[in-house]
Amino acid sequence: MEPTSRTFWRVRWEHDNDDDPIVMYYELDSDRMTCRVVEVFGDGRVQRADRVDPDAPTSLSWEPIPPLDEIHQQPEFTGRAITSEDFEAVWQRGSDSS
Repeated sequence: MEPTSRTFWRVRWEHDNDDDPIVMYYELDSDRMTCRVVEVFGDGRVQRADRVDPDAPTSLSWEPIPPLDEIHQQPEFTGRAITSEDFEAVWQRGSDSS
């Protein structure tokens, strides 16, 4: 069995709602399903998740994340690929959302 390749993205979300994150970091499998996610809020809070938990404030998605070109079609979102090292640095800063 071939190992699953992983990609890492940083997506910025321009909005005025303090309850929603302004930056999301994703570790994605080859089907663009989230393996881990980190959400950064305007107040500096950093939450992370590595499982689906509908009761947690931050959780993995049940659906694949859209491709970056689809994300860029929405003017409030900008995204780019990052390195696994960049993701790990942000992951270490986060606290578990449960």
